[in-house]
Amino acid sequence: MIVHFIKKVVLLIVIIMFYGTSIFSQSVTQKFYKDSYLYKEVEESKAKFVKTITENEDESITYEVKEIKTNKFIKRYSYKVFEPVGLWVFENEKLNVDYNFNVEYIDTFICSDCYKDTLIKDYFENNDTFNYKAPVLNNGDKSILKYFSSKVNYPVYAIENAIEGKLLVSFIIDEKGIVNDVKVIKGAHIVLDKELVMVIKSLRFSSPCLINNKPIKLGFKLPFTFRLD
Repeated sequence: MIVHFIKKVVLLIVIIMFYGTSIFSQSVTQKFYKDSYLYKEVEESKAKFVKTITENEDESITYEVKEIKTNKFIKRYSYKVFEPVGLWVFENEKLNVDYNFNVEYIDTFICSDCYKDTLIKDYFENNDTFNYKAPVLNNGDKSILKYFSSKVNYPVYAIENAIEGKLLVSFIIDEKGIVNDVKVIKGAHIVLDKELVMVIKSLRFSSPCLINNKPIKLGFKLPFTFRLD
């Protein structure tokens, strides 16, 4: 009787292990290419680069590209359906992009403790009349528009599917010059929304907004348009 019970328990454990392995195992495939742009898939014997495709447990898919001869790492990036997720890592570390966040949406933007002065029209420009100093970007760019034009990339999925749209995003720069509470008031599509939010989150300032040389907390609403020419 005891032996029969033990056999049942062992059989149950084997079944659980089998199904657990089936459910949670990752699926890995590889594709081979002649160049790092991955334009044309070729046979492994003719390839110089390999793209490893891993289907993860959370239903995201990770792509990693390496040079075959040297095993040199080129890039790694992930999608969940068509949404970019996780940390995108590149051979040149300066190109790394952090998509490891969820986009937050709101109906209206309210910052009750933010400084308000309707007479100042552009908070990213100095205004000597009101003794206002704009926040200073620590990468050396003097224009916030120049920063966005150099950092915002049109997502590949949006290009391939002709996705355009106008966005309205809010965020706060606090008294230490730190950007926080980045939220979308009006979105266009998750791939466009996430790209813009990612760039805003990447903003770094060497000094905050100042009135009479005193740091202030400011709320911003930024309109932005993604348009295909």
